[in-house]
Amino acid sequence: MANKFNEITDKVVGEVKEMAGKLTNNEGLELKGKLQKGLGKARGVAGDVVHEIEDVKDTVFGSAKETVGKLTDNRTLELKGKFQKRKARGGITNKIIYGTGAVIGVIIIGGAIKKIVDKNITTETN
Repeated sequence: MANKFNEITDKVVGEVKEMAGKLTNNEGLELKGKLQKGLGKARGVAGDVVHEIEDVKDTVFGSAKETVGKLTDNRTLELKGKFQKRKARGGITNKIIYGTGAVIGVIIIGGAIKKIVDKNITTETN
């Protein structure tokens, strides 16, 4: 979970820095933002690979437990297998929720920065 938090933080903060750099014509800040955003994306890819492997493992072992439970008339083992397979399917739902949260965060923070920069530009021109 900490890796997911770091991934989203890097993406959001990177996006904010990049936007702030563009709006203030600060190429250094814009580049730092792009780099931090890229780090967040890299963390995401690495995390996705690990989660995919875990989901496949849970699906395979869950199916095996469920089948063995059915064949041996062991209801507990069968239910454990079903639960493990559902756990793998739940991972997909979490990925969708985290991704949506990151996008919303970037939109909200980006809008706030734009308002601040617009206000500063208006103040400077008056």
